[in-house]
Amino acid sequence: MHWWIIGIIIFFFVVRSMWRAYIDPSHVLGRQAANMNWVAIGRVTDNDGYKNMKLSRNGMEAVISFQNANVELVKPSRAEPFQDFIELERWLVNEEQNPVQDEELEYYEVVNNFINSHGFYEPFLELQGTDKEYCIASMQMHKAGYLSGQSEKVVGALSLDSIKQYEQNRQLAILFLQNLEQSFLNEEEEDSDDYHPFLDKAVGQAEKFLKNNNIYVPLRGNRAAINVTSELFVYIASYLAMLSSGDNISAMGWNSFKSSIENRILATIENPPSLSDSIVTPESTTFVHYVSEYFTEMTRMEELVLSNKNESGNVNLQPLVAYLLRVMGSDNPEHQSQLQDYLSEVSGFSSKEIVPKVVRIFG
Repeated sequence: MHWWIIGIIIFFFVVRSMWRAYIDPSHVLGRQAANMNWVAIGRVTDNDGYKNMKLSRNGMEAVISFQNANVELVKPSRAEPFQDFIELERWLVNEEQNPVQDEELEYYEVVNNFINSHGFYEPFLELQGTDKEYCIASMQMHKAGYLSGQSEKVVGALSLDSIKQYEQNRQLAILFLQNLEQSFLNEEEEDSDDYHPFLDKAVGQAEKFLKNNNIYVPLRGNRAAINVTSELFVYIASYLAMLSSGDNISAMGWNSFKSSIENRILATIENPPSLSDSIVTPESTTFVHYVSEYFTEMTRMEELVLSNKNESGNVNLQPLVAYLLRVMGSDNPEHQSQLQDYLSEVSGFSSKEIVPKVVRIFG
């Protein structure tokens, strides 16, 4: 047997394999990027399982799609991909003639940081990179949020809602973003649909009420901090307001509001848990979303309300109030009537200032 012949054949196949890799479009783009001072910072797996290269330069981020052999600019976001980095460079030069204001870029950065702090930045990046329609809808919603003066926290929380909705229904998630964009652009200052300032007001007043009446007992076991307890209290008051209003809102819509309360709570605590994970298979990458203990607590209170609701629609609030007092660490019997009256007061406030806005946004 002529081993040298076998060696030549093996050498031929190795060289051919190396040459094919060298001239592969994605590798050509990688070398092109390096020549233009783009630096590789990691990998991003798309829906088809391809591990695409992510690069950075001067605060910008781009992704080389191995499957499509093109370049996607993700920071700042642009829906249409580029054929190569030369085309990207030309686009950047043209954009410099009409640059986005620094204030606007900072706004988007804060929104992205909010999403990242909750562990959803990679899923958000994946959706923007693999679903053009979702990418455009999310970018336009962020733009409308900036133009209409929405807080970064509000836009970030609503972005999280869209990511969670996408797993259940892609089209509804996109429609949700489009409706938000339209709502932001159409709203007037005196009739804003942003319910978060009213939540802030109700939560702040609830904290004062609990402190002034010595209802909340701090440092008792693993009880939630008073601001978290106040968020949960205002949520269940809003739930009662929603039930009594008869407004038409879907279960998915209300759960979106519920998720926004969860996001508000997670934004106030140190080291919030990551509520997303990904399962990578050779065929695809699947994102898995979890709920926090606070979302579970809201569900528990809802069930307590529904189990004490009679056929005429009236709710016996005593079991709910008794439960809330246990959570707050109070065993004073006088607090029962105080808290029940205050729950009705907050529910009345929510029926005027919070629930109608929630219905318009999520309904």
